[in-house]
Amino acid sequence: MLLARVRRTHRAALLGMTWRTDFQLPLENGSRTSGTVVGPEGRPVSPAILFVRDDSLGKSSLFYPELVERLAAAGFAVAMLDRADGDAIDLQRELASASAFVEAAVAGNVDARVARGRVGLVGHGLGGAIALLAAPSDGTVPGAVLLGCCARLDRGGDLPRREFAEEVRRDPERYSVERAVRAFPGSLVLVHGEEDHLVPIDEGEQLYHWASKDRTRFVVMEKVGHSFGAQEPYVATTKEIDRSGKILVDFFHGLMG
Repeated sequence: MLLARVRRTHRAALLGMTWRTDFQLPLENGSRTSGTVVGPEGRPVSPAILFVRDDSLGKSSLFYPELVERLAAAGFAVAMLDRADGDAIDLQRELASASAFVEAAVAGNVDARVARGRVGLVGHGLGGAIALLAAPSDGTVPGAVLLGCCARLDRGGDLPRREFAEEVRRDPERYSVERAVRAFPGSLVLVHGEEDHLVPIDEGEQLYHWASKDRTRFVVMEKVGHSFGAQEPYVATTKEIDRSGKILVDFFHGLMG
């Protein structure tokens, strides 16, 4: 574990110096959500990106710190939300929290170093679906990158949790990923592992089928699964994670500068 931390620190140093700060935002039900923003040192304000991770995975899991640091070193202020309940997704709270961050970033109410106006979205697995469902239709989200994103939130059986699936079944229209993809006003990049057994590539193809083809790119990573070759604990990057990092940086530079 110490070796993993040393490698991550060395990697971050090679990528560039970054700052990080915690934030809290009010929710409509009177509670508050919280998270962390990572941004580049030496830049007065940076475009905001919200990174929504998969179910039951912490901020330091898999390749998340790697991609966050790469985006931050490239000039973006990247946020990740906190979660209670062992890091599993509380669907209503996650959607409310993601929406609250987008609204606050657009209004310039997150941090003085986070640029107001527009927000990019990144999501992995179930986090990709959450990002899509949280995106407003007013153009303030110009684009999203979805990594191994699922095409439905009801995964069948008890996955990811019985309460989660039952909530989706009670209000299928509200939680329709198809509706969210078809209504998404910005550009999309779908990145999927060819051998993803948690979210089969058929679901990535389904997302692409629903999406506007003139604003959507579908990237298949050959011979890797849901984690793009990353091991847990994460100790080293892979060529697929390197490629994903380049896709993220190039995509958001093209959209948000």
